[in-house]
Amino acid sequence: MEKNLPSMIKDRAESHPGGIIFYYKKEGKWIPVTWEEFLETIVKIASGLYYLGFREKEIGTIYSYNRAEWFYFDFAFQWLRGISTPIYMNSTGEQAKYVIQHTESKFLFVDTRERWNKIKHFIKELGLKKVFVPEKWEKNQLLMSVDDLIKRGEAHKEVESKVWSLFEKITPEDIYTVVYTSGTTGTPKGVMLTHRNTLYVLETSSKLAPLYSYDTGLSYLPLAHVAQRIADYAALYNSVPGYFAESLEKFPDNLVEVKPTIIVAVPRILEKIYSRIKMAVEDTPVIAQMIFRWAERTGREYYRSKVIAKKIPVSLMIRWRLANRLVFSKIKDNLGGRLRMILCGGAPLRKEIGEFFYGIGIPVLEIYGLTEVSAPVSYGTEENVRYGTVNRVFPGGEVRIAEDGEILYRGPNLFKGYYKNPSATQEVIDKDGWFHTGDLGYLDENGYLVITGRKKDLVVTSGGKNISPAPIEDKIKQLTFISNAVVVGDNRKYLTALITVDEDELIEMAKEKKIDGCNLKTVREKLGIDRIIREHIKDVNSTLASFETIKDFKILDRDFSIDEGEITPTLKVKRSVVQQKYKSVIDEMYSDFD
Repeated sequence: MEKNLPSMIKDRAESHPGGIIFYYKKEGKWIPVTWEEFLETIVKIASGLYYLGFREKEIGTIYSYNRAEWFYFDFAFQWLRGISTPIYMNSTGEQAKYVIQHTESKFLFVDTRERWNKIKHFIKELGLKKVFVPEKWEKNQLLMSVDDLIKRGEAHKEVESKVWSLFEKITPEDIYTVVYTSGTTGTPKGVMLTHRNTLYVLETSSKLAPLYSYDTGLSYLPLAHVAQRIADYAALYNSVPGYFAESLEKFPDNLVEVKPTIIVAVPRILEKIYSRIKMAVEDTPVIAQMIFRWAERTGREYYRSKVIAKKIPVSLMIRWRLANRLVFSKIKDNLGGRLRMILCGGAPLRKEIGEFFYGIGIPVLEIYGLTEVSAPVSYGTEENVRYGTVNRVFPGGEVRIAEDGEILYRGPNLFKGYYKNPSATQEVIDKDGWFHTGDLGYLDENGYLVITGRKKDLVVTSGGKNISPAPIEDKIKQLTFISNAVVVGDNRKYLTALITVDEDELIEMAKEKKIDGCNLKTVREKLGIDRIIREHIKDVNSTLASFETIKDFKILDRDFSIDEGEITPTLKVKRSVVQQKYKSVIDEMYSDFD
């Protein structure tokens, strides 16, 4: 195992300096960066930071979308035996302010004028020494361009020896990052991860899902989220070049353009892709629809034979190859044509979605984890992925199920605690070293972990029934144009739900159906969305126990918003905030029966 994360960069730069490690887009062209250039830039930035007063054990913050500078500052802070803390790119100014103040950070990188404007109003309260930006947008002594910082580092060679001496002092037990959780039930907590935590994950995962010289990645999910960051670190660890997507909006275009072999995804993205495929098929001739349905069945059979039965009959292999030529290859071409693996986490993955992608030849390897464990508690492999579960426990880790059904984890990737919050640390790590995840689940007879819900989210009806709302909400959200569903019913006789719809998805549906609509309400009416949801709720109810069924629901006029405090920067619903804000709507659903 490497000694620390910066030493990984130094080792790779020395072993193959001319190798390309990533690309970023500038003026319409993809610009390559070699290992040698990467190392040189990091050291120059670290030298500039040291000259400006950054010292070991300090925290530097990054408020940015994925880009080359994100990594430059991430590793420059670490190089000085410091700590790198990301702020979610879609955080509000108040949320960014909290992280900067809680970490007492004096140095910040901001990538856009828009994000700078979000925190500009709080500058006097923040106590920052310097804010680094791609280019100076205004006359402000606090702002310094990245180029000027690099020049500062080049001009003061005398500090470079200090930079390297701090690099040599880094230990595996040093904290390299503090990552703030999304705070669905209160103030965000800063998760302290060590070099050893993450290096263990990188070394182990490279054996579970090997990366090869021909692989390339596409970094598009926010690097502030531990999943994309660890995935990009894994690319660095294995010397696999990657591309920084231009933006989340341009991800589909970049996907086709750069043709990655591996990406990280959240289930929502895969659900949307699947939905668009199905919608496109509906507009084809009947014979084409029949061929697609046959191919899809063949793909699902292929998955079950290969992974579950561990044997693919010759006749099935012949059928799969024909289905691949007629159908699957076209789908894969629209996803770049080279994807061989998708790492998926952050929310439950529907079984049918996983089976579909595996069946067309792109295995989705589901990972269950938390920031507190550098991402994985459990991990799927191409040979052993089981959709409907979150797969087997990560090697070296242990899982135990508590009496109340909570999943407990212990392993070498477990975090060091919450920053400046020892009481919160003691709440989740018991005297025997078990981390209490807050998730409910069980290990099946084959050792696969199954998640059933969140402990804190349990709804207790007036009849005394304990109900986990998450599985019900997941069933409701199987309609891809439903963006959020919040099941409520605490101390009530029955359950109801608040539902929001995805405006972009409805607009796409309207385009497919050639329906004109000037606003969301009109589009909803013309597509018959309310009726479709009502029928869908009936179908969902038919799969539930009587006390779990949804007796009434309301479709809200807008989606939940980060700015309104209803969802976190990682798009998790703040259940208590939503229930308080829409109390009158909820009360109305019970008024006819209470």
